[in-house]
Amino acid sequence: MRLFVFSITAFLAALFFVPFAQAAESAFLPAKPAHIDQATRVPQWERIIDSYNRNESAYARCLAAPSLCPSERLKVWSEFISAIQDEPQNIQAAYVNGWFNRMPYREDDWIYGRADHWADLEQFLQYSGDCEDFSVAKYITLRALGFSIEQLKVTMVYDVYSGTDHAFLVARIGTQEFVLDNRDAAMEPGKFVTRYQPHYAFNEKEVLFYKRPVMASKIRKDSPDVMPGNR
Repeated sequence: MRLFVFSITAFLAALFFVPFAQAAESAFLPAKPAHIDQATRVPQWERIIDSYNRNESAYARCLAAPSLCPSERLKVWSEFISAIQDEPQNIQAAYVNGWFNRMPYREDDWIYGRADHWADLEQFLQYSGDCEDFSVAKYITLRALGFSIEQLKVTMVYDVYSGTDHAFLVARIGTQEFVLDNRDAAMEPGKFVTRYQPHYAFNEKEVLFYKRPVMASKIRKDSPDVMPGNR
């Protein structure tokens, strides 16, 4: 299993190392939100964080000694973290984005039989999920790697090309923001600022609200980059 994890990280290193030197835009999120509130304003997120806090000691034991992990899925996750823990944060972010993006996209009603369910880490590792589930799993993994709360924001956006909502993780490393999106291996914010407008973004401390995005006047169906919304 460990050989498998290292082979994945070697592949991702070759795939993601070059783009960081080419970033033109330094940020995706606007510098000033319209309103800031407590993270409890997002009940699904509060449930995820409560679940993580309840299991934090078990995850810590798992990371320290993978043989103590309560499931094979968590063991693979902990070995992946161990394999990249000494890398710079920008490389860690690329590894995490690529590692999770290998998993299939799955709608909540396919898995749980209901329209909206935010998966906790173990549920996502078992079943995968939709866009916010990818974002949450990446958030938890980067926190386990030592990223601070302030560096990370799960971000809900409006896709002006498809006229639908979407979600991804925004990570700030120094003065540079990176977008960790389940649709894309690229992480430079310049690729995302035209297509997506932020609704709100949140971490364990706060939720930042932005101006309500303007509805797109035209759906861009002519571009090969356009994918179905809410994925």
